[in-house]
Amino acid sequence: MNAKTALGMAVTTGLIVALTGTPEAMAGTISNHSGTICKNYDGGQANYMDYYAYGARSTKSGTTYVICPLVRSTTRAYGAYAYVDIKHSAGARTSCTLYSYGWNGNLLGSNSQTWTGSGVHEFSLYLGSGKSNTWSDYAVLCTIPGPYTGLIMGIDLSEN
Repeated sequence: MNAKTALGMAVTTGLIVALTGTPEAMAGTISNHSGTICKNYDGGQANYMDYYAYGARSTKSGTTYVICPLVRSTTRAYGAYAYVDIKHSAGARTSCTLYSYGWNGNLLGSNSQTWTGSGVHEFSLYLGSGKSNTWSDYAVLCTIPGPYTGLIMGIDLSEN
């Protein structure tokens, strides 16, 4: 192979990598969380929580707030998706908000969704670049229906 061909191949390879990125740089880091990480938000409602191997629900008549802390698997700060899997019966309603807080407690961003229906549903909550930093923490706060009509099955955190 002559020098001109080798140089052309090197430039072409460099351009491909620069324009498309490497798989490691493009792939998000995913942390899977069981719904059992979700706990009562109000300390007085601890007795109304019911846990299964596959999630958490409320036995209380009316709605219950639950907080779900998410464990990060990276220190990247390019935003994240939280995918919240819920299951309803009887046309129930659930609302969830993804929060990002800085190391000093300042709110960096939030995103909310609500769903009313029966069956299984997944919220896709997104916080873009600038809504997190190396030291930020993520949590999901949900309002779940009761009694026994709504279940948080799991939350996946995909960090960009």
